[in-house]
Parts: sequence; structure tokens; C-alpha cells
Amino acid sequence: MTGFQAEELWRVYAHVYELMERISFVRDQHARHVRALCGLPVVLDAGCGIGSSTLQLAEGPRRKVLALDRDEAMLRVALPRRPETDTPRQRS
Repeated sequence: MTGFQAEELWRVYAHVYELMERISFVRDQHARHVRALCGLPVVLDAGCGIGSSTLQLAEGPRRKVLALDRDEAMLRVALPRRPETDTPRQRS
């Protein structure tokens, strides 16, 4: 698989993630994970994907959330969704 093919695959995969958010089961799973972590002041969301759980985690009062993903296509979807008070940092 070439670099271009891999990039296209991840772009499509990110779009599928967005579509999956419309499914109540998926939303319920995100909510369950968020409830399990709600008492923590700092959360690392490693493999955040498009940031669905990250956004829910960040809604907690005085909670810091660090979201990481190795795929740029996922981050391109996640970054515009972040709260305006957030400061994105990307590896160059």
C-alpha cells in the first residue's frame, strides 16, 4: 500500500467514524466510557480518533484532557470540533 492509499483509507475511516456517531449504541458507549472516567482531573485520550469521547470528557468541570492520535486524517476531523478555549499542539 502506498502512502497515498493509506492516507485515503484513513480519510474514509474518519468519515465512517463521523457516521457512527449517529448510532445510539455508539453514543451510549462513549457516554459509558466518559462516566467511568468522570472523577479524574486529568485524562489522556490515546487514540482519540475524531474526538467523540474527548469532547465529552472535556465537558467535565476543571478537567484537563490530552487527546492524541497518530493519524492526521482523524485529527483533521477532531481539531475543528474542539472547544475554542483549547490550544491544539501538533507534532511537526
